[in-house]
Amino acid sequence: MKKKTTVKGLIILLTFLVVALMSGVFEKQEHKFGGGKAVVYRCIGVKNEDIPIVNQKADQLPNKLVIAPGTYSIDGEAYSFSENGVYRSFCGQQGQIQRIVWNGETSLKAIDDLMSSICWIMYHGRKDENLKNEELSTIATNRKINVSCGRGALWVKEVLEQLKVPSRVVTVLTMDEWNDYDNGHTMIEVWCEDMHQWIVYDIDNNVTFGFQGERLNLLSLSSHIKTDDYVIYRLATDVGYSGDDDDYTFWFEKILHDEMSLRDWYKRVIQVVLVGDDNVYYFSDIANRNRVESYAGNYKFMPYDKFMEKFY
Repeated sequence: MKKKTTVKGLIILLTFLVVALMSGVFEKQEHKFGGGKAVVYRCIGVKNEDIPIVNQKADQLPNKLVIAPGTYSIDGEAYSFSENGVYRSFCGQQGQIQRIVWNGETSLKAIDDLMSSICWIMYHGRKDENLKNEELSTIATNRKINVSCGRGALWVKEVLEQLKVPSRVVTVLTMDEWNDYDNGHTMIEVWCEDMHQWIVYDIDNNVTFGFQGERLNLLSLSSHIKTDDYVIYRLATDVGYSGDDDDYTFWFEKILHDEMSLRDWYKRVIQVVLVGDDNVYYFSDIANRNRVESYAGNYKFMPYDKFMEKFY
């Protein structure tokens, strides 16, 4: 009786498997956003908000990353992209869409909005590290890009150049003991015409800095790092880091999990300031000249007076 039951059970199992295979139960299912009603929202600063359909005439959405404010069509419906920020759509017929809307103004708020938007579309990693700038701008129209701090700063500089916003890549180096993963950091300074000064943005960590209501460039930030009397302004609250072949996610989450940890890390890495100009990075720290120049062939010493005259 037991043997007959076993055979019967096997027959039932085999029948189920045949039916399942024929019906596609065991086929690999890939989840994709698309085919339903579009979900549209805007990210700016530390918030995001839904964007409703409006009863207005709409233009076709431009096929580029940074666009002017306007009313645009997604899946045949009109949406008002009237304010600065990152606008996203998913679940619709057109799949994932991402655009930066910027009004082109030179006020501090407008520059902050632009840099906030850029922070929202980047996160740290190396998946897209070897792509050209044009390729990064293209894929950023439908997903976040995944690059290191240095690669990200170089891409952002080109994006800003296309928008006629002056900027420059800046980097910092620690004079503590060097290792193979945490000796420095790369950021970007942006010229704010209304304030007539350079402002430093850490787009890798989604922040910028101030002191007593004034915004800081990298050189002034380095001074305030020593006294720990600066303010950190959050530009975005996106997902921060991803794993890859060089997976630093454990390390990132240990040292950058809150503001106090971030301040401690800045104190370690922001010790020597270098400003980029035509792929050469200049510094004025004569006491550490030999050591800094030994770190990279394009790190060059410049006397303090000339450094200040040229860059600040």
